[in-house]
Amino acid sequence: MKTWFKITVKYKNSNDKKLSENYLINAVNFIDAETLITKEMTKILSGVFYIAKIQKKNYSDIIKANYSINLVDSEAKKIFGSNRNQSQDADKWFDCKVTFLSFDENTGRERKANTMMLVNANSVNSAHDTLMDSLTGIVSDYVIEKVADSKIIDVFINENED
Repeated sequence: MKTWFKITVKYKNSNDKKLSENYLINAVNFIDAETLITKEMTKILSGVFYIAKIQKKNYSDIIKANYSINLVDSEAKKIFGSNRNQSQDADKWFDCKVTFLSFDENTGRERKANTMMLVNANSVNSAHDTLMDSLTGIVSDYVIEKVADSKIIDVFINENED
């Protein structure tokens, strides 16, 4: 399972205006996350920037432009849908909280398991639709608790991490 880090990068643009942007990257630890985001930012930004904040995020899945990045296994990839409502040019990222419901036969109680997913879409509605498509085929009952703007600008995937 990938470990995700939300990183806040601060810099000045060409108009000398201070900007603060959030990015997500998978890494082994905080030091690795800082190193990787620094490499990515030097490709994008020409001026001076600094890492203002690094925060670990517990996303179980990242759903981006017609595929899912962090599925549990290859069988889950077959079960999850093709995100047919997702457009290729989606420019926003949405935090989605999904609660999976199950019945514990030993205690006779309903159990809830919350999970966070990050969905790439153009609007809250398209993020919800994309999430619904991704959950197609899930045997367990679930409730989509929240779909909200995450303020993440982009997601960088480190393919070297297992």
